Amino acid sequence: MLHFASAAIISIMMLTVCPARAQENHTFQLPEGNMISQQLQLMGGAPVWKQYEREWRTMEGTDSIIYRETYLLGRYWRLNRYAMLSGKPRLMGWQKEFREDGLLEEQLLCEGSRRCNNSVRYYYYPGGQLMSLSEYEKNKRHGAHYMFYSDGQLRQYIIFEYDKMTDIMAYYDASGNPLDPGTLCDGDGYANVYSLNGLLIERKYFSRGRLVREEQIQ
Repeated sequence: MLHFASAAIISIMMLTVCPARAQENHTFQLPEGNMISQQLQLMGGAPVWKQYEREWRTMEGTDSIIYRETYLLGRYWRLNRYAMLSGKPRLMGWQKEFREDGLLEEQLLCEGSRRCNNSVRYYYYPGGQLMSLSEYEKNKRHGAHYMFYSDGQLRQYIIFEYDKMTDIMAYYDASGNPLDPGTLCDGDGYANVYSLNGLLIERKYFSRGRLVREEQIQ
């Protein structure tokens, strides 16, 4: 998360023009909705959001759904989805967490407030291009793991089972040409490692999904 210099806190009621100005540099994740609470502060002489909460109620089929966007400067930025069950809102479906710059950081699949075990996490290059995305279950890498070059070209597609690497499904060079991924299958065998320009530089050996030996390629 970013760290910001301290600034004076200014009441919304005192600056009627600030919300519109603040929105110029901050795009809400929820395209519609009502503002439940809000607070601005000055940073570098300009008003920015310190915190807010927005809510949108809608029907999806026969389900009554509430979307709630909450933001606290430098701490969190969330978009939660609730379904009304027996008159009470319950976390249901994909919940989203964003970085301070607005890029999606994590999606969490919930089936009730205490049943949020599956997630997808996103990592980025310094310029904001997607570098990788990984599926997790109970905070362990489980499922598909994709790595990309900075131009968006797929680099690797790997399968994990609870933090154990079991299969390399695909490996490409920067031009999109397929590379030999090695022999890793169901957690056993070796995985080839290539440099960004497509040269084979290393070979990693696995047993039951665990790394047991590394070999540098001359």
